[in-house]
Amino acid sequence: MSLQPEGCIINGMTFDSCQLYWRHLLIRSNGDIISNVDGEAVRRKYLLWPGEGEFVYESFTLLPASSISGSAEGYFKFVPGR
Repeated sequence: MSLQPEGCIINGMTFDSCQLYWRHLLIRSNGDIISNVDGEAVRRKYLLWPGEGEFVYESFTLLPASSISGSAEGYFKFVPGR
């Protein structure tokens, strides 16, 4: 993820930076949900600023040995940088 040159726009208001606030991820293995991450993200870190490099959010979970496929779906919520 990277911030657009115009900054972080929330409800029509522009902010100079934003940061990850919440994340929700469903991790599936062979179609079954094996992990449900739903909670506050690391705070006071990883501010996004216009013109800076890309932010990469990484997470992992172990899939069962019998797994032939896995997937992740979900969303991230951002707030103005603090």
